[in-house]
Amino acid sequence: MRHTLLTIGLVLLAATASAAAPDFTISSPAFNKDLKTLPPEQIGNQPGCNGPNQSPAVSWKDLPSGTKSVAVTLFDQDANKGGGLWHWVVFNIPPTAGGLPANAGAAADMASSGTMPLGAQMGKNDTGDYAYIGACPPVGERDHRYLLTVWALAIDALPEEAGLSGTAFKGYLDKYAIASKNLSAKYGRKK
Repeated sequence: MRHTLLTIGLVLLAATASAAAPDFTISSPAFNKDLKTLPPEQIGNQPGCNGPNQSPAVSWKDLPSGTKSVAVTLFDQDANKGGGLWHWVVFNIPPTAGGLPANAGAAADMASSGTMPLGAQMGKNDTGDYAYIGACPPVGERDHRYLLTVWALAIDALPEEAGLSGTAFKGYLDKYAIASKNLSAKYGRKK
């Protein structure tokens, strides 16, 4: 009898937790399941690549309870011989923002255009710029895997030093993330 009551209690607790925690989802037209490869808009405009260097649009809904701010990152898992490369870091996004429009990662946007939600900050990418840097892997390497991630954070605002490097930022994410969701796409340059 005691075992049965414990089982019923656990089932009810799980059902309550499921009802209280909506299904946090993210979406991006650049990372939809049908494409599987980054579209031309997300390709970099640096030596060897001539893309428009536009950050992808991303949206989210049903953030977990307790989310006080949101962060968005784009990370190349295969750059630097598997050490990775941070292409985009945005943090202190109000959870009510619901997303970022395409090309919000242009450096000028932070200063004047208003495409970033009020309070949002861009951190440094791994090229040292406070902006989005598009995909441009070395010619002949296997396709690189790009991870677009939305992080639900249990802190109103990360300190400014969080955005000084991808390594520093990852430490803050590990400390304050309630949940995260990601989308992936590939891109490579053939010989």
